[in-house]
Amino acid sequence: HELAITAQPENTSVKLDEMFCVTVEAQGDSLKYQWYWRQAGSQNWNVSGQRDNSYDDVMTKARHNREVRCVITDMWGESVETEIVTITAIPEKALAIVTEPTDAYAAMGENYCVTVEAVGDGLSYTWYFKNAGTNVWHTSSVKDNTYDDEMTKSRASREVYCVIADIWGNTV
Repeated sequence: HELAITAQPENTSVKLDEMFCVTVEAQGDSLKYQWYWRQAGSQNWNVSGQRDNSYDDVMTKARHNREVRCVITDMWGESVETEIVTITAIPEKALAIVTEPTDAYAAMGENYCVTVEAVGDGLSYTWYFKNAGTNVWHTSSVKDNTYDDEMTKSRASREVYCVIADIWGNTV
C-alpha cells in the first residue's frame, strides 16, 4: 500500500477531567505513529509518548488550547504529516457579569463598598482606580469582587472599575 492519510484528525473540545481522543487513519506498510504537541502560540513542538493512531488524555487546564499533529512513517522510511488540530476545554460556566457595580456614597471616615457579581470558572478580580482630577489609572490591591475602603478626602469622587478573568484567560 502507498503511504497515505485516509482520515485527518479533527479539533475536539471536552469538559475538564473528561477524556479527549484525536484519531488519524492511514494506509501503508507497517505504520509507525509519532504524535507531537505544543501549547497554542508556541513555536516549539514536544514529542509525545503516544505512538499509535490516537492521541488521548484527560483534559486539564494545562492542556487547554493544546495543538497536536502526527507524523506517520512506513517500513520504507516514507512519512506523511497530519494537519494540526486543537484540543480545547469547554468551560463549565461562561464568563459573564451578572450584576454591574453601582456608585457608592459614604461620609468622611465611613466605609464605602462597590461590588460586582460574576459567573465563570475560577474567577479572579483586578480593580483599577483613578482619583478625581487625574488621568492616571492605578491597580488596586483588592483581589475579590468587592472594592471597599474608608472614605477620605483623596478618595472622594474616585472612579473604579474591575477586570474579571476566568482560568481560561477570558476577561470581562
